[in-house]
Amino acid sequence: MTENPSSGNITRKEHLLVILIYLFLITLFYSPVIFGGKTLNPALYQPHGVLAEGAYRKEGRTPVNTFSIDLGTPAYYEFPVNKLVGDIYKKGDLPLWNPYQAGGTPLAAQYSTRAFFPYQVLEDILPVRAWDFFMLGRLLISGFFTYLFLRTIGRGGGRSGGREDGEEELRGLGLWSAFAGGLFFMFSGAFTWFINLEQFVNTAMMVPVLMYTEEVFLRSLKSGRMKNAATAALAVVFALVLLAGQPEIAFYVLLLGAGFFVFRALTLFSLKGLPWPSARFAVSFILGLALSAPLILLFLELVGVSYHIHPMGGRLGTEALENWKKIFATLNPAGTYFPAFPELITGLTPFVRIKGEFFRFLPINGVWDTLGGYTGILPPFLVLGGFITLFFKKVRRLKGEFLFFIAVALFIILKNIGVKPLVWVGKLPLFDMVWSLRWAGPVWVFAFSVAAALALEILFTPGGGAQEGKEEKNSLYQRIPPALSIVLIMAPYFYFVFVPVIFITLRSSEAYNPELVPYVFSSLFMSFIVAILVGFAGFFMLYIKRDRYALFALIALGAAELWWAVPRGYTADWMLLKWIPLSMGIVGAVLFFMRKTVAGVVFMAIFLVAAFSLDTLSPRGFPSFQD
Repeated sequence: MTENPSSGNITRKEHLLVILIYLFLITLFYSPVIFGGKTLNPALYQPHGVLAEGAYRKEGRTPVNTFSIDLGTPAYYEFPVNKLVGDIYKKGDLPLWNPYQAGGTPLAAQYSTRAFFPYQVLEDILPVRAWDFFMLGRLLISGFFTYLFLRTIGRGGGRSGGREDGEEELRGLGLWSAFAGGLFFMFSGAFTWFINLEQFVNTAMMVPVLMYTEEVFLRSLKSGRMKNAATAALAVVFALVLLAGQPEIAFYVLLLGAGFFVFRALTLFSLKGLPWPSARFAVSFILGLALSAPLILLFLELVGVSYHIHPMGGRLGTEALENWKKIFATLNPAGTYFPAFPELITGLTPFVRIKGEFFRFLPINGVWDTLGGYTGILPPFLVLGGFITLFFKKVRRLKGEFLFFIAVALFIILKNIGVKPLVWVGKLPLFDMVWSLRWAGPVWVFAFSVAAALALEILFTPGGGAQEGKEEKNSLYQRIPPALSIVLIMAPYFYFVFVPVIFITLRSSEAYNPELVPYVFSSLFMSFIVAILVGFAGFFMLYIKRDRYALFALIALGAAELWWAVPRGYTADWMLLKWIPLSMGIVGAVLFFMRKTVAGVVFMAIFLVAAFSLDTLSPRGFPSFQD
């Protein structure tokens, strides 16, 4: 298949192929929900409220409470609000008032109700059983629009072949590099951990939609075609970002959008030509504000008359991780799967014991509520490799975009760690009202996913060679980047976290409650082993050769790693059984690398069967659906 994106027929075929593969992967990751009668309903993940017998009858399979996140908000706030909003719409009214909370409270004005976001409205008015598919649909939308964005971003090499004006052709990443970027984002911790915290994932889903629309908008201004339509489309997307549900995420999404506009406009129009596209961009944003005004005005009025923890001039914007080493959890997220027990909490217990098990009944924020998502180890490894490659090769195409998204990710991560002077940004107006530890997560995760895809393009296809099946000459300069990358990522990983984890595992019976001890090995230790295995497998693939098969192998390896990281609520012994499908996936990746495509596909099929069988047979996991 040719890589020329200017051919409409081929592009549509590519888009369809990508959608089908993404659907297959969503099916692979969440097969119990799609085929097995299980659910992502947060009230069934955390079924116990203030009643001793629980809010539900607890029929069928239930998960072990190993979710390191606040489940109270989606279970006891968002889920009932969805039903209420849907019922109000079906009666022909607007969801402006909630008569069931206290003596009655504003409903849409609370913003996080997402009451005017079209995707959410459609979900709310449909039967509850359909809500699972809307949750999974957000993964597809985010992955596909990330892919679209990457397919369009950047300048192509040389002049366009059939153009009389000699204008430089604009084209984006190769098909599979762009596909990988969508894969990394849609299965990142911004979605799999927060999949049923809909005020979070709604806005996270809009990040690639905004980026793609901005790129199309700028290109329309550059070409002079469909300028008004592109301006109107961008206005609609701005409105959707503001209506999606979480104002703090929306703030960072819009900040990313503004920064990307300035960067790309300077690339396409230069400094002298910046005023005209800037005026168009401002018009789109003002129109977007106008479209979202029915919500924004209500929200601002409510903020002015209510108590909240986001005052102007407060310290919220400068809060940082107490222990910066937590950031390593983004490389091996499955290491955080531990049941919630009150013995781990000092002071007033936030847990209730029901039938021998403990459940959160207060919004306890786990590690992911202070990180906002994870990437796994492969995307950061690729980003390091791509960055180092820039020093050994004269790479011009995509260099600016690559550095831009690295800068965005590092800005947020270093601010959240508390590095000065970046943390002082949290004292600026508006920044001082936003808790970036959780809510900026979708932006830095998206930036890292895009940077990893751009790194693949830099590493594999500086001239398109790997996409055409040609193997690049394996010179010393090609071997240095992956070698340095694995050292730079593994040295601190071993020193700061893995060595302490070894000692913790050996002394787990002394350090942990007896009921938690089995999870130390199956969750904490084994997830570090997975991260190390994936990291070194990626290193050897990049070190030995770079061709189409190596690229497919890295994508398969990334999919296997992200599958491992999805929280499922298994018991400790069944967590260990995840190694069966994982090993099949890794073997399949290695077979792709060895150019044994048919055998690789067979092992990936075994991976699918093993993963589904594991979920089907596990006594604990995704909960059984109940109405």
